[in-house]
Amino acid sequence: MASLVTARVAQSLGASSGQTIGRAIIRDLYDREHAASMIGLVTSVVVLMPMVAPLLGGILDTLFGWEAIFVFTAILSFTVFAWAVLALPETHNLALAPSLSVRFDADLAALAASPRFFGYALCAGLGSAPFFSFLGAAPHVVVTTLGRTSAEYGVWFFVPSIGFMAGNFAVSRLTAQFGIYALIWCGIALTIFGCLLAVLVYVALPGWEMATIFLPQIVIGFGNGLLLPTSIAGAVSIRPQVAGTASGVTGFIQMAIGAAAAQLGGQVVAHAAGATPMLLLMLAFGIATAIAVFSLVRR
Repeated sequence: MASLVTARVAQSLGASSGQTIGRAIIRDLYDREHAASMIGLVTSVVVLMPMVAPLLGGILDTLFGWEAIFVFTAILSFTVFAWAVLALPETHNLALAPSLSVRFDADLAALAASPRFFGYALCAGLGSAPFFSFLGAAPHVVVTTLGRTSAEYGVWFFVPSIGFMAGNFAVSRLTAQFGIYALIWCGIALTIFGCLLAVLVYVALPGWEMATIFLPQIVIGFGNGLLLPTSIAGAVSIRPQVAGTASGVTGFIQMAIGAAAAQLGGQVVAHAAGATPMLLLMLAFGIATAIAVFSLVRR
């Protein structure tokens, strides 16, 4: 087990480069508004993978054993690696770049001096925290508290993805018309509204717990789909010349907040009699997102 976990950590280090470098490449090729559209379009495709992967993994495990999952992943990763080496050109001008250590220190200093960067990064982190807290709490609520099966939870879990994919697709269509700042606030408003709706209908309609917990996640997911690509585009556009570092730091902040939110979500429902603490925690993260953007980001 220890060797498996160690190998998975190494795998995650490589896999995390995909989102970080991908966002930086998009910013190298497009201005801020178009970058948000492209990130939204890419994210709408990326979100399909967690939906398809369990099904594909189950088929491989059934037909060939669990080892086949890692063989398939290795082949797929090598294919992407070969394509990147042979067909993906460098998108950033390195002609005048200083040494790596000097450049990295300077990049961090430039980002640290920008409150707007931290505003956008916190928007990405706190804005996705409702989903991560839901991720950490919902299995316990559904299986342990409500007594439903894990299979039923798996079916309902697809529901939030519908809203998230729709939000990402909307960003790809609306950014040029409305700009990222307006879409960020629309996303925050929908996230808060969705969380409030979830609390109200859950309390008002006992006996319909699965529907009242999961269906409002479509609204929350749509809000997330609006605010995540736009906040990430804003973060990597503060200093376009350090887009790679900005993408990495933003991803780190997002995942750190997400991990804490998932842990906190599990804690608040551990001894609860229902889903209300989870839903209130999600609402609190939505409000915190609004405070961060209002305080640190200016049009």
